[in-house]
Amino acid sequence: MQNIEINQYEIGEAAMREHYDKFLAMIIILLLVSSCSLKKSTLSKQDEETVVQGISDKQFISSVYNMEIEDVNQSISIELIQDPELSSNPGSVIYLSVDNKIDKAIQFIEGFDSKIFRFSNNEWVPIQNTATYSGDKIVLSDSSFYGASTVLPIVPGLDHPEEENLLRVTVMGEFMTDGVPNGEKVAAYLDLTIEP
Repeated sequence: MQNIEINQYEIGEAAMREHYDKFLAMIIILLLVSSCSLKKSTLSKQDEETVVQGISDKQFISSVYNMEIEDVNQSISIELIQDPELSSNPGSVIYLSVDNKIDKAIQFIEGFDSKIFRFSNNEWVPIQNTATYSGDKIVLSDSSFYGASTVLPIVPGLDHPEEENLLRVTVMGEFMTDGVPNGEKVAAYLDLTIEP
């Protein structure tokens, strides 16, 4: 009788790849059907600081989450992954990629603790994210492994979709040590302009 050794990690990784590929195919199909117009904000760093009256990235993120967060847009990033021809139709889904850029795993709560702000009257005003999330926690593997990025769908609740809207999307997570959150917070944000 021959002994066959099965590596459960390899089977799990293959299953994850299969589901991830199906998920990406579904996202691409949704993007092709969608009819929106979106672009990454073109504000320069200097313009942005003028816009928010000198508040730094870290101060903004710390005020959003009511805690000091030193790691902002360093260890994780958010990128727009959909067609730039998307519009601000009410209920339009915007797909973002949340990417881990370092060699530590990061845990997020459901929906990445994401928040959306609209720039109005020289300040960032919170608006509702009408996307519904299921599940409990999301773990991004360290950057050397498969699974170091994932998709975050958001649906901004825009009061005036007929106007150009400058939005800021934020996420926050926690570094992990030996598979357990260690209390050290990490955050990122992305500015987007939605055109009518």
